[in-house]
Amino acid sequence: HAPNLPVDAFTTMHSLKGSTLAEVRAAAAAYVEDAMPAIGQTITVGDDGRESFSAALGDVLSMRMGLEVAEPHGRVEQLEHLSMVDIGRRHLTTLGVVGVDSMDPYSVGRLMMDRFELAGHLGGVAVGHSTSDFVGILGTSATRTLVEGFEEEPVTYSLWARNEELADLNEWEEFAGGGVPMPKRIVERGEYELATIAFNSEKKRVYKHGLKVGLTLEMIIQDRLNAFSESLMDFGGASRALRNQLTYAELTGNRTMNEDNTAMFHSNHANLNSGGGGPLSIATEAEARAASVALSAARVKMRQQKAISPDGGTTEGRNIRITPAFLLTSEEQASAARILYGSPTMPGQSNAGLPNPESTQNVTVISDPELSDFSATAWFLLGQKRKSPVKSLTLRGYGRPTLTRTNVVRNDTIEYQLRDFCGAAPVEWRSAQRNDGE
Repeated sequence: HAPNLPVDAFTTMHSLKGSTLAEVRAAAAAYVEDAMPAIGQTITVGDDGRESFSAALGDVLSMRMGLEVAEPHGRVEQLEHLSMVDIGRRHLTTLGVVGVDSMDPYSVGRLMMDRFELAGHLGGVAVGHSTSDFVGILGTSATRTLVEGFEEEPVTYSLWARNEELADLNEWEEFAGGGVPMPKRIVERGEYELATIAFNSEKKRVYKHGLKVGLTLEMIIQDRLNAFSESLMDFGGASRALRNQLTYAELTGNRTMNEDNTAMFHSNHANLNSGGGGPLSIATEAEARAASVALSAARVKMRQQKAISPDGGTTEGRNIRITPAFLLTSEEQASAARILYGSPTMPGQSNAGLPNPESTQNVTVISDPELSDFSATAWFLLGQKRKSPVKSLTLRGYGRPTLTRTNVVRNDTIEYQLRDFCGAAPVEWRSAQRNDGE
């Protein structure tokens, strides 16, 4: 090897000599050591110096993106006060790139972003996808940021809707049981009759959703990694909000059910209430009484629902005694609803001693802007979560969104693909009551 030999000449020389890969690696290690001064300690290609630096770089990038690092790497102090370009110079030196101190910020940024361009400075040897290259290390922190944004997004669908993981993106059937006949009395030496079980089949499936988010060269050069981080947080939150939106859309959409080719909320199902006192209000004693009457009527109808007929309709299904557990309403009605269920006496009344029957019901009030967008006056009374009328759906193994980088840098931009597999479907109508508040 010869110190300060240009990279292209180094590559040509070993190509003409017919050097083996091991000989090239050994020469490259010595070449880097002679050509570049040590940074704190000697970094030799192939030893644990690269891994050590990569670990420290990962912690620094996480901290720059606003993530908490419980136990920062010991070399973080060497990097945390540097600009992104200077961090890039040290990283490239660690990888074996020569002459980075004389490179302009644009060239440094390009080498940090594009592993194929970086390979040209390393004699055609490409850097690994995740353990050493800057984009791969950044991808780990970027994924953490995306997930953090997803988990911090305030949503309400998960409070009342059960979730199910599907094995693939095909259409699946939801088998809702309950159509079981009552056990029959058996006389001495009598025969046991084989029961016929009825199932209701509703359709459900998961869909792929996604977007691209980009890290630009300018973000790196101008130390604006926080802007990239904030966009990832927003994208993570948007993924969670999408699941919230899809689930509420199935509740308010009133889709036709396969069981009887009837809308989820319909008079035939005894779960669509109208003329029940208008919106939930406690402005006057009369309005509070009307709201209480409407809630009571919905509860009675829910308690009187019957299971699927076990023999296709000849025999009536058994009483299933669903107990109301959630009241879903718009933001406009949320306060009144909470008072209606929380006040021991009837709100707005002149006789303070008259008890409020709704206060004895163990019902949780949930409000969401998605319901306000649907109607300011409508509300839904739902049973226990295990019998929720709508299911939130995810693909097995993809409970949260994922982030995957592309291999090509376009227009000085690293592109990451945000991918999420989710959906929602109505699966049951007996455990839900709807009142449009009109």
